[in-house]
Amino acid sequence: MKTKLMICAMFMMLLVFTGSVLAAPPPTYNPNTLYGTSAGVNTDTDYSDTFIGYQSGYTNNSGTDNTFLGNKAGYANDLGNSFNTYIGSQAG
Repeated sequence: MKTKLMICAMFMMLLVFTGSVLAAPPPTYNPNTLYGTSAGVNTDTDYSDTFIGYQSGYTNNSGTDNTFLGNKAGYANDLGNSFNTYIGSQAG
């Protein structure tokens, strides 16, 4: 049993090491959370945004600290608008 635990621990350490070596470097300024087809596709210089849903935040390119949840939520938020929260299909 002790041998199995040791092998498992070594395997886990190998996975962690391999993941840290193969992972992409952290972003320099763009810590956004984008989930969904074309969500935040035009994000450029903005940061701290969360876009969840199909095409949410689609035209957003320079706003910061936005939260868009839903199908096409915040789709037309494109003039650097910041600190917005849109929840629902096509909200905002």
